[in-house]
Amino acid sequence: MMRRRMLPAALMAAALAAGCAAAPAPRLAPPAARPTLIVQLVIDQMRADYVERYGAQWTEGLHRLVTEGAHFTEARYPYAGTMTCAGHASIGTGAVPAVHGMVLNEWWDRERRARVACPSDPLVTPIGFTKPITARSSGRALLSETFAERLAASQPPGAGRVVALSVKARSAIGLAGKTGDVVVWFDSAGTFATSSAYAKPAWLEAHLRAHPIEPLAAGAWTRARPPDAYIGTDDDPAARPPAGWTARFPHALSDANAPGAVFYDRWQRSPYSDAYLADLAIAAIDRMALGRPGGTDYLGVGFSALDLVGHKFGPASHEVQDVLIRLDEAIGRLLAHLDARVGPGNYVVGLSADHGVGDIPEDRGDDAGRVSRAAVIADVEAVLDTAWGDAAHVAAMIGTDVYLSDASRARLADDAGAQAAVKAALRVMPGIDDVLTAADMAAARASDDPGLRAVLLSYHPERSGDLVLLLDEHFTTSTDAASHGTYYDYDRRVPVILFGSPFKAGTFEGPASPLDIAATWSRLTGVALDRPHGRSLDAAVK
Repeated sequence: MMRRRMLPAALMAAALAAGCAAAPAPRLAPPAARPTLIVQLVIDQMRADYVERYGAQWTEGLHRLVTEGAHFTEARYPYAGTMTCAGHASIGTGAVPAVHGMVLNEWWDRERRARVACPSDPLVTPIGFTKPITARSSGRALLSETFAERLAASQPPGAGRVVALSVKARSAIGLAGKTGDVVVWFDSAGTFATSSAYAKPAWLEAHLRAHPIEPLAAGAWTRARPPDAYIGTDDDPAARPPAGWTARFPHALSDANAPGAVFYDRWQRSPYSDAYLADLAIAAIDRMALGRPGGTDYLGVGFSALDLVGHKFGPASHEVQDVLIRLDEAIGRLLAHLDARVGPGNYVVGLSADHGVGDIPEDRGDDAGRVSRAAVIADVEAVLDTAWGDAAHVAAMIGTDVYLSDASRARLADDAGAQAAVKAALRVMPGIDDVLTAADMAAARASDDPGLRAVLLSYHPERSGDLVLLLDEHFTTSTDAASHGTYYDYDRRVPVILFGSPFKAGTFEGPASPLDIAATWSRLTGVALDRPHGRSLDAAVK
């Protein structure tokens, strides 16, 4: 079924270590005094080796977490589909995408015959805090409850408040779930937003109006430090910066020194969006008295700028380094405020990432490249036209998932010859290692191949493609400079850090996964998870 070159031996071992077939670990009794505030930080696209490559540039929050926390250096996602929606939902629930259902950032909805974003919900009312919006989002598509939901439900009304903040709706919602006291994200219309699925606190609207981002429109994103403080050069010809920007600093935040669609897009792609989120988290701590005695609250923050920047400039860029330098400062402010308002012994912090990122293929030379989605679709259409006659067989291709029309999907399931012909045509394309069908996924349930099982943990039969492409290492279907979404280490290996009085400071080299963070919160609070895959990281618990 799958060619043996799918996953190198080292990655197969890593997949096994990460627990592709999870078994619950023995549970210890929760500590006598549980934390009054759980803080979950997720840095979008932070691959694990950034700690080694760029950690010397950090002096505040990130530095403090790395040096004073329990740092699991070999943490990896156990599944293959390393995407933002999948990662945040996995951290939020402790489950894998095959269980919680958030397999991609968007998928082809076969009932609606349309592409839908993972947090899309046509049944809610969109709410913009300072401007009207049209996008409707909630956690309705989540098939598992998040830890935050269960934490809130385990406590009396008024205790166990849930706050989740991000630039991306899918990030905030993946951490909070279907409910929450404050669940907000940034809308392209130029306002923070929520929906009728969540509360609309008056203090938050007042805060946002009192702290507008628009004054930044007349400025530019410049480096926080002198150029020689950064590693490498500031002009990679393989970078693919957003329209209006070059590969070199500085980067103007608008073209007309005034707010508008261009400014709102660029602001999100700058470290200033992360700084704003950190300050918004600080405001929530104060206005909601998060972490007060008598219960356990949850604060989730999804920092998105690194992903929006990394896609365009690549992991070796000065832009990526500057985002991390400034995020180090922002997290430093947040930790200092937590110390002052909640108390060092009362809160805990988990830090991880939703996925990593590959190098820019053009920077790697002959061992990397891009797979054209248009060429994939053309080949599938040609093979199925030959087998069955002319028709529109492909409904959509999203990432590495190919979705067929209803008629072609049903027919392919019963036509082994057509399946073999499609696979043969695609396998000869440079960069495609293998092609899996729904039948292959069903057979994989009895397989002990760790690579195949990692793919299966990302697969949901109603939301995943009818054909799932497995790419060669350092290949991508994205047109961005750099991307992610594969089972290779650069995408699956991310930081996992636990910080606070219940944890031992130090480096832990044993197997770990971001999904283990929710299991650890479960261990600390005694709140059971809904169908967890991860294990409590008891090696770090005092």
